[in-house]
Amino acid sequence: MIARAEKNFSKVVKGDSKADLLILDDWLLQPLSVAQAYDLMEIVENRVKRGAVIFCTQYDEQEDWHYRINTDPENESPIADSIVDRIVNNSYVVRIEGPSMRERIGRAALKRDAEMP
Repeated sequence: MIARAEKNFSKVVKGDSKADLLILDDWLLQPLSVAQAYDLMEIVENRVKRGAVIFCTQYDEQEDWHYRINTDPENESPIADSIVDRIVNNSYVVRIEGPSMRERIGRAALKRDAEMP
């Protein structure tokens, strides 16, 4: 995380905890490192107590999240269990089917451009 590299992670976490809503877009595109998993645990723990989080992802919250958070694929990860447990047991799941918004917007732009003289 950039905040960790710049040595202001605690300040970022405190700032995030003051917001009513935190949106994590493209959630878990890459599996997490050990440090990232523990940073995430701190963020999630703060958010569960203080505010809402929207996780925008293409991955299944029950199966894929645990795998992508697990820092040791050869063993069960207690950090992955803790993070997923806090998120899933305090959440609503909204599934959106069909093409992505980027695809919809792109198609609309192409159609609009084709209709122009």
